[in-house]
Amino acid sequence: LIETVERFRQQVPLTEYADYQPYVERIAAGHERVLTADPVLRFEPTSGTGSEPRLVPYTSGLRREVGQAVAPWIADLYTVYPGLRSGTMYWALSPRIDVPNQGRVPVGFDSDTGYFGGLAGRLAEQVLPVPRALAGIRDLDRFRYATTRCLLAEADLCLVSVWNPTFLERLLDTARSHAADLVRDECEAEALAESRHRRRWHHVGAGAVGSNDVGVVDHAALGRAAE
Repeated sequence: LIETVERFRQQVPLTEYADYQPYVERIAAGHERVLTADPVLRFEPTSGTGSEPRLVPYTSGLRREVGQAVAPWIADLYTVYPGLRSGTMYWALSPRIDVPNQGRVPVGFDSDTGYFGGLAGRLAEQVLPVPRALAGIRDLDRFRYATTRCLLAEADLCLVSVWNPTFLERLLDTARSHAADLVRDECEAEALAESRHRRRWHHVGAGAVGSNDVGVVDHAALGRAAE
């Protein structure tokens, strides 16, 4: 029975990541119920800004807790700022770290919408301005450039939520340092979109052109950059 602060300190001593490293390695080797009661779905890496990236076990229980925490916040945002319903949102919930899979356990998500899973994840993908293909870009500078270009191309971008302010600062640095390249690439993308629009209009005559047929950002080209 813990009745005093001193007793709590004795029962729950301060620990460091090194104290958990052997358990993380056992999880990676396929052992179950090591640090968590639920099976570990994957490891989520820390940012690595202060030290080497550290791996946090991610379970279905943790996913539910993330959803339970985020859902009320999202509902409040839509209530207080109804204009969000007509725009796109950029979510960056996880640091962009290239860490190899550990044994039998994958590391990280292909998309930040993986945090939510299920219907919530699929709905989130509908309002994200950055295509999933960018997750395949391993070079960090290229990843930031492609992400920045997608965000700048979104005329109705209405919310940016990032896991760390430094990440947003790096995107802004990219926008400033590569301004000329970004403008050039965007102008080329708009010209390509206009050319595609004209060709499609020529084929369909007076038929309507779907909104997905024309895009300011050439997502296919961005996807090829990941290869």
